[in-house]
Amino acid sequence: MFYALMVIALLAADQFIKRILQCISKLWAAQSLSAPIDVIPGFLAFTYAENRGAAFGIMPDMQPVFIIMSIVFAIIVSIYLTKRQHSLPVLAQLGGWLAVTGAIGNMIDRALRAYVIDFIYAYGINFPVFNLADVCLTLGAILVVIYLLFFSRRAHD
Repeated sequence: MFYALMVIALLAADQFIKRILQCISKLWAAQSLSAPIDVIPGFLAFTYAENRGAAFGIMPDMQPVFIIMSIVFAIIVSIYLTKRQHSLPVLAQLGGWLAVTGAIGNMIDRALRAYVIDFIYAYGINFPVFNLADVCLTLGAILVVIYLLFFSRRAHD
């Protein structure tokens, strides 16, 4: 139940922030969002970007493929996590559900508007604008890799 609530809350937050920024961009596009809006000056800003590809904008305009991949990924991982909920440790479950959340968050954008809204910009690193769904997907993948590298073998030894 915790993971279901987490997925719903993070999806809602991701979509809510994207809607606000989309509205702001329409109202202030030429004026305000031509430059990032500082959230933490010199470190983190909100901006508005439309990503019509996959990660880092690669493979643009292939939204149907990404939508299908996201659906298949979310279904397979959700079934696996649900069936193994009592045998998988929290780290693996949290990572898996975060990855599912990120995939669904970006899939919603692709299905509704044919692009993903990105809005988080980190100063000082050479990294594209990203969104909360990307954070969930990346953090989830990192947690699963940590589990697989450092903990899964111990469980089977």
